[in-house]
This record gives sequence, structure tokens and C-alpha cells, in this order.
Amino acid sequence: MAGRFADMTAELERISADFDRVLGADHPETIFTRASLGLPLMITGRSDETLPLLVQAAKDSERVLGGDHPDTLACRDQLVAARLCTGREAQAVKRAGPDHLVTINERSALGRSYSQAGRHEAAISLLERSSAHLERLLGPDHLTTMNCQVNLAAVYGRAGRPSDAIAVLKRLCPRYERIRPG
Repeated sequence: MAGRFADMTAELERISADFDRVLGADHPETIFTRASLGLPLMITGRSDETLPLLVQAAKDSERVLGGDHPDTLACRDQLVAARLCTGREAQAVKRAGPDHLVTINERSALGRSYSQAGRHEAAISLLERSSAHLERLLGPDHLTTMNCQVNLAAVYGRAGRPSDAIAVLKRLCPRYERIRPG
């Protein structure tokens, strides 16, 4: 799976360079494509390039499109994920806080991405934390909490921990049936 991320990274780098040449560095598509490189760079072991790229993309997007534009928010989300991934959680949560849904959702999304790249133990760590935070913040019967727990069970299974996956699903099924009868 990691090879696919390397291929995707190389392709995004080519597209970003083309957009920069043809559309200009301040074109929204150029900025968004540059920001899209963040997660693939991290997964392919080039995390030292990720933060500077995403910090600049977020600044450029805010300057060109404004702070509330969906692409600017997506750039900031990528930056939060990168900071979580590189152990800079304090920076990641500076604006939103550790229990803010944006932070928790980014941590969960990063966990899913790690799992897809075969980094199951890192994924499990992030998803376990996200699940615990969501259960405390939203409650055990909230769909966001339960979706995170389904993802956690799936990663347990991929990591060769079927008993952990089954335990999560056994706790989850009655709650799901309670809110979705039939």
C-alpha cells in the first residue's frame, strides 16, 4: 500500500508543478493541490517537508480565498493532521483544543490513513484515543463515536488482533441496535 502513496505523491508533485507553471502560485487550484501533498508526503516518510508546505499552503489560501473558504479550512485540517502525525499535538490543538471535534476527527482520519498505509499500531493508537474522546464528548450512542469504533475494530482485524476487534463489535452492536431498531 505504501507504494501507492509514493506513486500518488509523485503524481501530485507533477500536477502541483504544472499548476504553478500554468496557473501561477496564487491560483486556488495550485494552492489546494500543494496542500493535498501533505498526507502522502508524511506516509511516504517525507514528513520533514510536510509542515512547511502545509503552513505555507494555509497562509496562501487564507490570503487568496479568505479564512472561511472551504479550501482554506481543508488546508488547515491537513495542517492539524500533519502536526498530530509528527508529534506536535500542542501546535495542532492550539486553536481548537484537544477535545475539539476538529482535532478528534483529524486524529481519527489520520488513524484510518495510517491503517491504509499498513501502519496498524500507529493507527490503533490514534483511533483508541479518538474513540475515548468521542465517547466522553458526544456519548457512546452518537453515530460519530460508533463510526470511529467500527474503524477501530477494522484496524484491529487488519493488525491481526481479531479478539480485540470482536470485543469492540460486541460492545457496539447493542448500542447500534438501540438507536437504529430493525
